Amino acid sequence: MILDHLVNYQRYADLHPAFARAFEFLAEMSPDMEGTYELDGRNLYCIVEATTGRGREGRKMEVHRKYIDIQYVVSGKDVMGWDSVEEDAPGEDYNEEKDIRFIDPVPVAWLDVPTGYFAIFYPEDAHMPLACDNEMKKVVVKVKMQD
Repeated sequence: MILDHLVNYQRYADLHPAFARAFEFLAEMSPDMEGTYELDGRNLYCIVEATTGRGREGRKMEVHRKYIDIQYVVSGKDVMGWDSVEEDAPGEDYNEEKDIRFIDPVPVAWLDVPTGYFAIFYPEDAHMPLACDNEMKKVVVKVKMQD
């Protein structure tokens, strides 16, 4: 898991072949954009939306197998839970079509992610985004894992 301000994105551009393009999109995007944007088909795409947090109570953390998440806050503030997860963590079955599995363990850390900041979650990073109760605009960049 990585948490940083977008102005520092060059530090992370070499961690994955698609990260440079993903961060360029975030740095150049217009604040009024919404919707889904394919930057390289389903290998690299972004979901931009205005949304309201769902709070911490009664929620499960999520993990992915095929994609890395880059979650960027355009405006407002998100709160995200995090924990390193083992493959056999108790929870729901993996949904291959949606590349998501919800797990029962609770976060060991809570991260305030304000406007202009991003968090990168790898498949071993269980995360609970939208753990606040305020409105925000954010981008979730889905970066396909390398084969």
